[in-house]
Amino acid sequence: MGFIGRIRARLGRGRAEKGAGGEGTRRRPRIPPNNDDFENFVLSLLPASRYTLMHSVKGDPERMDDLSLPDFMFKDMRTGKLFWVVCRYVGSPNGDRSVTWCGDIQLQRYRDLPKHSHSRVFVALGVGGKLSAPERFYFFNINRVGLPTLEEPVYSRFAHPAEPIDLDGYD
Repeated sequence: MGFIGRIRARLGRGRAEKGAGGEGTRRRPRIPPNNDDFENFVLSLLPASRYTLMHSVKGDPERMDDLSLPDFMFKDMRTGKLFWVVCRYVGSPNGDRSVTWCGDIQLQRYRDLPKHSHSRVFVALGVGGKLSAPERFYFFNINRVGLPTLEEPVYSRFAHPAEPIDLDGYD
């Protein structure tokens, strides 16, 4: 069993998850093919000269339904450390300007991941504009947020220009 398989086993996660109250199963909605545009945007901000892509759900229909892992895992070539990136695009904020970027169960899984993989988890959040060029882009460590819905004053602190990401400034 490879590294990713060991992480999945430690998390004890399968493809489906119990719905509220324990009955039935729920799967993450199938990501539309055009979501590749946002993932490509995020990949363009993590240059291959600095970060090696180690794992991706991109373009793999079987892995796209897997709720247990973020979209990408990279290795920082300067430090040798692994890190995960969750890619989420939201067409527009909720009526109160908040943004729901994941569900409660997904948030808990993403927050548990560092305990099992000893790797940080970051969220790349695009809001508005096009998938390939979001109007606003945010990048943050999952440990900096505690809710799947973020109020504007919270997520606006993590604004990032559409230029290469340097993890040295992120905790």
